[in-house]
Amino acid sequence: CTVCEEVLSTEHVNVPAAGHQDADEDEKCDVCDKDLAVEEEIETIAMLRLYNPNTGEHFYTGSEEERDMLVEAGWHYEGVAWNAPVKDGAPIYRLYNPNNGDHHYTGSDVERDMLVELGWQYEGVAWNTLGETDYPQFRMYNPNAEVGSHHYTGSVDEREMLVNAGWIYEGIAWYGSLK
Repeated sequence: CTVCEEVLSTEHVNVPAAGHQDADEDEKCDVCDKDLAVEEEIETIAMLRLYNPNTGEHFYTGSEEERDMLVEAGWHYEGVAWNAPVKDGAPIYRLYNPNNGDHHYTGSDVERDMLVELGWQYEGVAWNTLGETDYPQFRMYNPNAEVGSHHYTGSVDEREMLVNAGWIYEGIAWYGSLK
C-alpha cells in the first residue's frame, strides 16, 4: 500500500514484490493489513487572497477573473491562501455589506441568515470545505475596524501577530488543503 511503501522506503527496509498486492476493493496489504481500496483524489481549486490597501480588507476568491478585476481596481494580490474541494464538502458562504463594502465568509447557516436580516447581501457559496483536513483557517476579529473586521489565515504566526495587535481569535473557520 502507499502508506507502507513510504514508511518502508524511509526505513530502508526491503519488502518482497509479492508483499504488496494490486488494489482490489476488499484486499488488504500483506505487510500492514490496511485496506488497499484506491483512495479517490479530490479535485481542488486554489483560493486566492487579495488585500485592499484603502480599506484594510482581505478578500478570497477561487476565480482568476475576479482576482484580475480586483488587481485592476487597486487590490494587491497576495497569492494562494489554501486549496478547497471543487465539488465535495460543506459550503462556505460569502456575504457582502453594501453599506461599507465589506465581505464576510461563514460556514454557518445561522450566521449567514442573521447577516442577511441585518442587510448583508448573500452572494452564494464561495467554496467548500471538507471536515478536519490538513490546513485549518483561523478566523480573527478586529473590534476596532469598520471594514475588514474579519480576517482568515492559515498561518499561526500571522494569527499570533494579529492577537498581539488587539485582534480577537474566534477559532477555526474551516479547513483547507495545501494540495
